[in-house]
Amino acid sequence: MRISTSKSESLFLARKKVECLLRVGEEVLPQVEEFKYLGILFTSEGGMEREIDRRIGAAEAGLSVRDRVRSSDIREGLGVEPLLLHIERSQLGTKWRDYISHLALERLGVPPEELMEVAGERAVWAPS
Repeated sequence: MRISTSKSESLFLARKKVECLLRVGEEVLPQVEEFKYLGILFTSEGGMEREIDRRIGAAEAGLSVRDRVRSSDIREGLGVEPLLLHIERSQLGTKWRDYISHLALERLGVPPEELMEVAGERAVWAPS
């Protein structure tokens, strides 16, 4: 078996700090106080306090990022209509079908002025 000494480190598990020289051939491997393996933090004291603190910190960091997301972005992502827009539509009498037809025209790129011109030319909106 070949051991890459440039990529290897040693960790000595003990309650007190102990200097332990581990040699591979002629080279001495550096001794470290903590080592991360498969996402788990091992310390030379053998305790799990640092690992628990690290995981709690990672969870808090994720939650704080979520807290910075604007409420309007969340509403938009969920497809929930803002309260003021809902009140305005109910007062103006705007119906859902009006909203959908205007939305479809916006997506098609038809400007409202052009729509009014076409609507003014036709007497009856039925297929000919």
